[in-house]
Amino acid sequence: MNLFRSEESVRAWADFNVKTQNTIKPVRDWAALFQGASLFERRLDNDFVEKSEEYGNEALTSLGEALS
Repeated sequence: MNLFRSEESVRAWADFNVKTQNTIKPVRDWAALFQGASLFERRLDNDFVEKSEEYGNEALTSLGEALS
């Protein structure tokens, strides 16, 4: 993950890829997206390792929905 001061800074970055422009979001939005994800909330559960794939898939689904 790269953090930039502004959207203009992102677009001026030498490695900027136009195909990823829908992922340009303020840190606050990214934090809110992951705040409620089981992947992060349940990491201290005894069965976290066994269920981490399930939690990861859930987080990726949420991320995909947020980016579309």
